[in-house]
Amino acid sequence: MKIKRNNYSKALVFFSMMILLVLMSGCNGGVPPIEELYGTLDINSTPSGANVYLDGVDTGQVTPIILPNIAVGDHIIELRKFHYKCWEDIVTVMLGQTVYLNPPLLWAIEETIKIQPGGLEGKDTCVWYNHPTSNYGNDDYLWVGTYTGAIVRSYLHFDLSDVPPNAVILDANLGLYNYYSYGLTSISIGLYTVNESWAEDTITWDNQPSSSSEVTDIQILPTIQTDDFVHWQIGNLVKGWQEESIANYGMVLRHTDESSVEDIKWFFSSDYITAIDRPKLIINFYVP
Repeated sequence: MKIKRNNYSKALVFFSMMILLVLMSGCNGGVPPIEELYGTLDINSTPSGANVYLDGVDTGQVTPIILPNIAVGDHIIELRKFHYKCWEDIVTVMLGQTVYLNPPLLWAIEETIKIQPGGLEGKDTCVWYNHPTSNYGNDDYLWVGTYTGAIVRSYLHFDLSDVPPNAVILDANLGLYNYYSYGLTSISIGLYTVNESWAEDTITWDNQPSSSSEVTDIQILPTIQTDDFVHWQIGNLVKGWQEESIANYGMVLRHTDESSVEDIKWFFSSDYITAIDRPKLIINFYVP
């Protein structure tokens, strides 16, 4: 009986091993090796040099690029290149196979928006050293400069809600119409970032917000008024506002050397009656 039982046990083990081998072999020649549990993405673009995003994550690489060991199944591929429309598609990675991509990227058309608010929606004013508690929020003019016993600065803020949230800012400039010059010299007027909130109807010299010590742009205004717009280039600042890497508290214009006694320049404010002469922010951008 012991011999029969041993033979039975050996047969059972042999039969089990045969079944296991059949299952392992399958109909397609066996279980795929580990490297074939994945596929490969071979990604190019026209033009090349596009940043590659896989399932919303930046790979840190640009086209052309080969990405091995990509799990089988559906994946979202996104290609981003400066001044081109983003390309995005869902691709299916097959077991042990390579998916080839080489999409043409479309040039993004540049757009321009002009923000030139009126008195109700506009936010701009000036503050005077020699009138430290006075507010000028409703005045038709903005003043900037220094003169005997006087220092004056102008604050401006623009609402960017009309700019598409995904816009890529290319450049931007602030335009102020130089209406009058009170003095006999040219002066250097710098534009600085404001670091704190302020209200047009309450700001004074004594409670004015802090601002950056680093100038964004400088314009030299001549002795005689220009009777035209003067422009400060603020593309990086507006880009920071748009991307929310810089809080948008606006900007302040002031003489780059307020210890000197030179001149005060007059500009029209958003309360000025003629709409085309009011402060304006011109932004060039594209939507990817």
